[in-house]
Amino acid sequence: MQSAASLRRQRGLHGTDHAGGRSTDVVPHERSAVNTVKTPEKAAQMGAAIQAHDTSSAQLTNDALRRTHEANPVLGAFVILDEDGARVSAAAADRDLAEVVDRGPLHGIPIAVKDIFDMAGLPTTCGSASSFGTDHAETDSDVVGALRQSGVVIVGKTVLHEFAFGATGDRSAHGPSRNPHDPTRVSGGSSGSVHRQHD
Repeated sequence: MQSAASLRRQRGLHGTDHAGGRSTDVVPHERSAVNTVKTPEKAAQMGAAIQAHDTSSAQLTNDALRRTHEANPVLGAFVILDEDGARVSAAAADRDLAEVVDRGPLHGIPIAVKDIFDMAGLPTTCGSASSFGTDHAETDSDVVGALRQSGVVIVGKTVLHEFAFGATGDRSAHGPSRNPHDPTRVSGGSSGSVHRQHD
Protein backbone atom coordinates (compact mmCIF):
# COMPACT_ATOMS: atom_id res chain seq x y z
CA MET A 1 0.00 0.00 0.00
CA GLN A 2 1.40 3.39 -0.98
CA SER A 3 1.87 6.35 1.31
CA ALA A 4 0.29 9.76 0.90
CA ALA A 5 3.70 11.20 0.06
CA SER A 6 4.41 8.69 -2.70
CA LEU A 7 0.98 9.23 -4.22
CA ARG A 8 1.48 12.99 -4.12
CA ARG A 9 4.78 12.55 -5.98
CA GLN A 10 3.14 10.34 -8.60
CA ARG A 11 0.18 12.62 -9.14
CA GLY A 12 2.25 15.80 -9.04
CA LEU A 13 0.61 19.18 -8.69
CA HIS A 14 -2.18 18.39 -11.14
CA GLY A 15 -3.06 14.70 -10.90
CA THR A 16 -5.41 13.04 -13.33
CA ASP A 17 -8.34 11.20 -11.86
CA HIS A 18 -8.48 8.18 -14.12
CA ALA A 19 -11.80 6.97 -12.75
CA GLY A 20 -13.61 10.26 -13.29
CA GLY A 21 -11.56 11.48 -16.25
CA ARG A 22 -10.95 14.92 -14.82
CA SER A 23 -7.99 16.80 -13.48
CA THR A 24 -7.73 17.16 -9.73
CA ASP A 25 -5.23 19.10 -7.72
CA VAL A 26 -3.62 17.56 -4.67
CA VAL A 27 -2.97 20.84 -2.91
CA PRO A 28 0.67 21.39 -1.98
CA HIS A 29 1.88 23.66 0.77
CA GLU A 30 3.78 25.99 -1.53
CA ARG A 31 1.53 27.76 -4.02
CA SER A 32 0.24 31.33 -4.08
CA ALA A 33 -1.76 33.72 -6.25
CA VAL A 34 -2.49 37.43 -6.31
CA ASN A 35 -5.73 38.59 -4.69
CA THR A 36 -7.51 40.65 -7.35
CA VAL A 37 -11.22 40.11 -6.61
CA LYS A 38 -13.29 41.12 -3.59
CA THR A 39 -16.22 38.80 -3.05
CA PRO A 40 -18.92 38.51 -0.38
CA GLU A 41 -17.69 36.75 2.76
CA LYS A 42 -20.83 34.96 3.92
CA ALA A 43 -22.99 32.39 2.17
CA ALA A 44 -26.14 34.51 2.53
CA GLN A 45 -24.34 37.46 0.96
CA MET A 46 -23.07 35.30 -1.86
CA GLY A 47 -26.56 33.97 -2.54
CA ALA A 48 -28.02 37.47 -2.56
CA ALA A 49 -25.30 38.71 -4.92
CA ILE A 50 -25.94 35.81 -7.31
CA GLN A 51 -29.69 36.41 -7.27
CA ALA A 52 -29.14 40.15 -7.91
CA HIS A 53 -26.77 39.33 -10.79
CA ASP A 54 -24.02 41.28 -9.03
CA THR A 55 -21.80 38.25 -9.40
CA SER A 56 -21.98 34.72 -10.77
CA SER A 57 -21.29 31.27 -9.49
CA ALA A 58 -18.35 31.07 -11.89
CA GLN A 59 -16.83 34.24 -10.44
CA LEU A 60 -17.32 33.09 -6.85
CA THR A 61 -15.91 29.67 -7.63
CA ASN A 62 -12.82 31.05 -9.35
CA ASP A 63 -12.25 33.34 -6.37
CA ALA A 64 -12.68 30.46 -3.91
CA LEU A 65 -10.11 28.41 -5.82
CA ARG A 66 -7.68 31.32 -5.95
CA ARG A 67 -8.06 32.03 -2.24
CA THR A 68 -7.51 28.39 -1.44
CA HIS A 69 -4.23 28.41 -3.34
CA GLU A 70 -3.27 31.58 -1.45
CA ALA A 71 -4.17 30.36 2.02
CA ASN A 72 -3.47 26.65 1.92
CA PRO A 73 0.33 26.88 2.23
CA VAL A 74 -0.22 28.36 5.72
CA LEU A 75 -3.53 26.86 6.78
CA GLY A 76 -3.24 23.36 5.28
CA ALA A 77 -7.02 23.18 4.97
CA PHE A 78 -7.47 21.24 1.73
CA VAL A 79 -6.51 17.74 0.68
CA ILE A 80 -7.81 17.86 -2.90
CA LEU A 81 -9.21 20.54 -5.17
CA ASP A 82 -11.57 19.47 -7.92
CA GLU A 83 -11.00 22.53 -10.07
CA ASP A 84 -12.42 21.13 -13.31
CA GLY A 85 -15.47 19.67 -11.60
CA ALA A 86 -16.09 22.90 -9.67
CA ARG A 87 -15.95 25.04 -12.80
CA VAL A 88 -18.33 22.72 -14.65
CA SER A 89 -20.77 22.84 -11.72
CA ALA A 90 -20.51 26.63 -11.50
CA ALA A 91 -21.24 27.02 -15.20
CA ALA A 92 -24.27 24.73 -14.82
CA ALA A 93 -25.51 26.75 -11.83
CA ASP A 94 -25.25 29.96 -13.83
CA ARG A 95 -27.08 28.39 -16.79
CA ASP A 96 -29.87 27.20 -14.50
CA LEU A 97 -30.36 30.67 -13.05
CA ALA A 98 -30.36 32.20 -16.54
CA GLU A 99 -33.19 29.79 -17.37
CA VAL A 100 -35.00 30.72 -14.13
CA VAL A 101 -34.24 27.39 -12.44
CA ASP A 102 -33.51 28.28 -8.81
CA ARG A 103 -32.47 25.39 -6.58
CA GLY A 104 -32.65 27.37 -3.35
CA PRO A 105 -30.53 29.59 -1.10
CA LEU A 106 -27.32 27.60 -1.70
CA HIS A 107 -27.59 27.67 -5.49
CA GLY A 108 -24.21 28.48 -7.04
CA ILE A 109 -22.33 28.95 -3.78
CA PRO A 110 -18.88 27.31 -3.60
CA ILE A 111 -18.28 25.05 -0.62
CA ALA A 112 -15.95 22.24 0.45
CA VAL A 113 -16.71 18.89 2.08
CA LYS A 114 -14.84 16.98 4.71
CA ASP A 115 -12.64 14.23 3.29
CA ILE A 116 -14.68 11.53 4.94
CA PHE A 117 -17.55 11.86 2.44
CA ASP A 118 -17.38 10.14 -0.94
CA MET A 119 -17.35 12.27 -4.08
CA ALA A 120 -17.69 10.26 -7.27
CA GLY A 121 -14.37 9.92 -9.06
CA LEU A 122 -12.23 11.17 -6.17
CA PRO A 123 -10.37 9.33 -3.41
CA THR A 124 -11.66 9.44 0.14
CA THR A 125 -8.64 9.43 2.43
CA CYS A 126 -10.25 9.95 5.85
CA GLY A 127 -7.00 11.70 6.76
CA SER A 128 -5.12 8.41 6.80
CA ALA A 129 -2.06 7.30 4.86
CA SER A 130 -3.44 3.76 4.99
CA SER A 131 -6.26 4.63 2.59
CA PHE A 132 -4.89 7.60 0.64
CA GLY A 133 -5.72 7.36 -3.05
CA THR A 134 -6.10 3.59 -3.12
CA ASP A 135 -9.71 3.78 -4.27
CA HIS A 136 -11.90 6.30 -6.03
CA ALA A 137 -15.54 6.59 -5.03
CA GLU A 138 -17.95 5.27 -7.64
CA THR A 139 -20.86 7.38 -6.38
CA ASP A 140 -21.48 10.43 -4.25
CA SER A 141 -22.35 9.93 -0.60
CA ASP A 142 -25.91 10.86 0.37
CA VAL A 143 -24.68 14.13 1.87
CA VAL A 144 -22.76 15.13 -1.26
CA GLY A 145 -25.67 14.11 -3.48
CA ALA A 146 -28.08 16.27 -1.47
CA LEU A 147 -25.68 19.20 -1.63
CA ARG A 148 -25.39 18.88 -5.39
CA GLN A 149 -29.18 18.81 -5.70
CA SER A 150 -29.29 22.10 -3.78
CA GLY A 151 -27.10 23.67 -6.45
CA VAL A 152 -23.89 24.16 -4.49
CA VAL A 153 -20.49 23.99 -6.16
CA ILE A 154 -18.09 21.64 -4.36
CA VAL A 155 -14.55 22.90 -4.89
CA GLY A 156 -12.72 20.17 -3.00
CA LYS A 157 -12.18 18.08 0.10
CA THR A 158 -10.76 19.29 3.40
CA VAL A 159 -8.32 17.91 5.93
CA LEU A 160 -9.66 16.15 9.00
CA HIS A 161 -8.31 14.44 12.09
CA GLU A 162 -7.45 10.89 11.03
CA PHE A 163 -10.72 8.98 10.66
CA ALA A 164 -12.43 12.00 12.32
CA PHE A 165 -11.33 10.45 15.60
CA GLY A 166 -9.97 13.37 17.57
CA ALA A 167 -10.59 16.90 18.75
CA THR A 168 -7.64 18.91 17.45
CA GLY A 169 -7.54 18.54 13.64
CA ASP A 170 -3.75 18.24 13.69
CA ARG A 171 -3.42 14.46 13.34
CA SER A 172 -3.77 13.78 9.63
CA ALA A 173 -1.65 12.14 6.97
CA HIS A 174 -1.92 15.46 5.12
CA GLY A 175 -0.50 17.50 7.98
CA PRO A 176 -2.24 19.76 10.48
CA SER A 177 -4.86 22.33 9.63
CA ARG A 178 -4.20 25.72 11.20
CA ASN A 179 -6.40 28.37 12.75
CA PRO A 180 -6.93 31.27 10.29
CA HIS A 181 -6.95 33.78 13.15
CA ASP A 182 -3.63 32.51 14.50
CA PRO A 183 -1.77 29.90 12.40
CA THR A 184 0.36 28.94 15.40
CA ARG A 185 -2.77 27.35 16.89
CA VAL A 186 -4.74 24.31 15.82
CA SER A 187 -8.09 24.78 14.17
CA GLY A 188 -9.83 22.36 16.52
CA GLY A 189 -12.24 19.48 16.00
CA SER A 190 -12.18 16.49 13.70
CA SER A 191 -13.41 18.89 11.01
CA GLY A 192 -10.84 21.49 11.95
CA SER A 193 -10.06 22.58 8.42
CA VAL A 194 -13.62 23.61 7.70
CA HIS A 195 -12.99 27.26 8.48
CA ARG A 196 -13.29 30.45 6.52
CA GLN A 197 -10.05 31.39 4.80
CA HIS A 198 -9.45 35.09 5.43
CA ASP A 199 -7.75 37.50 3.07
